[in-house]
Order: sequence, then C-alpha cells, then structure tokens
Amino acid sequence: MARRRVRAYAVGLALAITLTPALTGCASGGSSGSPAAGPTSTSATTTGGAAPSPTPTPRRSLSVSVPQAAQEQSSPGAPQGSTASASAARTARPAASQRLTFVPTHIVLRGAHEATIEQADTTSAGDLDLPTRSGQVGWWRSGALAGEEFGTVVVAGHIDTPTGGVGFFADLLRSRPGDEIRLEGDGLAQRYRVTAVHDIVKASLSGRSDTFTQSGPGRLVLITCTGTFDHSTGHYDQNRLVFADPVGLATPVR
Repeated sequence: MARRRVRAYAVGLALAITLTPALTGCASGGSSGSPAAGPTSTSATTTGGAAPSPTPTPRRSLSVSVPQAAQEQSSPGAPQGSTASASAARTARPAASQRLTFVPTHIVLRGAHEATIEQADTTSAGDLDLPTRSGQVGWWRSGALAGEEFGTVVVAGHIDTPTGGVGFFADLLRSRPGDEIRLEGDGLAQRYRVTAVHDIVKASLSGRSDTFTQSGPGRLVLITCTGTFDHSTGHYDQNRLVFADPVGLATPVR
C-alpha cells in the first residue's frame, strides 16, 4: 500500500478568500448585479509575431489565510528520495477491508455537469493558485483526500473569469440540500450529498474556523463567489459555501 504523506491537521483552520482584479478570480471584468448573469467580457488579449510555444495551464492566485502544510518527513535512516516518493504517492489503494482514499481529479454536480479538478496549494505568501480556465476548479491539496474518515475536502473555483466567461462553479448558485456531488480520481469515486448552502460576506470567511477543520468527520466544502460585483474592487462581495457529507465509502468506478 502506497505511503501517505505526513500532513498537519489543524483544528480551527481559517480560510479567507479575497480576490483582486488583476490576479484573482470571480472577477468578470465588467459584470454587475447578480453573478448568475455571467460576465460581459469574454475576449482574450493576443500579441503578434511568431506563435508562442505551448505553455502550461494558466493559473491565478486566490488569497488564502491558511497555515502551510507540514513538510514531508522521512523516517530516520530512510534512503534519500523517500520524501519525494511519499509525496508522489498520495493516492492510496488499500486492501478491500480498508477505507479507500484518493486525490480527486473530476467533479460531477447533480449527476450531469462535470469539470476537471487541478491540485492547488498555498504559496509562502499564503495564496492558493487556482486554474483560470472556466471549466476547471482547484482541490486544496493541504486539506483532506476524498474518502478520508476525517477532515474537510476543499474544492474552490471561479464563478466567472474575464476571458473565459461563466465558470463551472456558477452551477453552485442552484445548489440545494439533497443534491448529489461525486468526486472521482484514480479509478475511484466518492459520493456526497449536500447538507447546507450558505452565502456569507467575503470578509467574514476568515472567522468561520469550523468550515475548514481537518479534525472533524470527513466532508466536502465547495467555494465560489456570489453577491454583487463591485467594479471599484474588481470582485464580488460574498462567498457561497456548499457543504456536503459523504454517502458511504469510496468505491471503484465501474
């Protein structure tokens, strides 16, 4: 069974999300009113000259107030490189009698809408990098794995982007208790059922230490923006939090 990397579980983990117009998401670059209306600007800036070489998926920073994940540690006497091996082997495939956990790579909302999940981690400045493409969201890799017995699985995404239009997580504006969510990855799937949906003032998110606890029972929290778009600040004034509890254990995808 692959070794799991050592991670710090912090009670009272606080996550504060504040978006800036130049770097961070949920800024439509010109939309106003309810975010359900979507962005008004969908054009991207191009430059002349020779075609540029392929670049990796663009990312934008989402400011997050979270403690940094613990550094990977190898056992005394372990061979050099064991830390990297443990980090690369976060996905676990235990015996049939044990709980299955995995890194989520896809999310399905209400059994129909699907998006790709990329890994997102905090920088030394406390920023969480999220993909800028409207059809992708980010899994906070310092949180829980899908299928874990304890801890919060955190998946965040943009409601819209300046160049990509309406984001995948705009669908969260229609979320209701009882809706089903499915996370998939490495041939495994974990089902969740929505238990609560809350819209909060963005500045108050840092005070909700219970939202991102890693010591409570396993659950899923989805985060996006909502409320009114403020042209002076370049972002929305609220966050939408969707809470969901696991339905059974993770199982192989058939």
